[in-house]
Amino acid sequence: MPPPPDARPTPRGTWPGAAAKQTDGSWTLRVDPEAWPLKPGDVLSDGTLTWTVVTALPKTVPGYGAADYIAVVASENPPEVP
Repeated sequence: MPPPPDARPTPRGTWPGAAAKQTDGSWTLRVDPEAWPLKPGDVLSDGTLTWTVVTALPKTVPGYGAADYIAVVASENPPEVP
């Protein structure tokens, strides 16, 4: 039986990262590259907030692989109500 149309995917795991809210209400996230591949519609959570991925691009830091990350633009679920 398929999931209901409004069901969100279950998070796949736990990885370190960082999140910053932008002035336009979107969020930029830096996610551990172990989470790759990420695609639009995937759900990420820090245990308190939950986001839906809008875009995700892997970024590498030449000569220092430990600093590699996935650059994510996301929307908050549900959006914060002022």
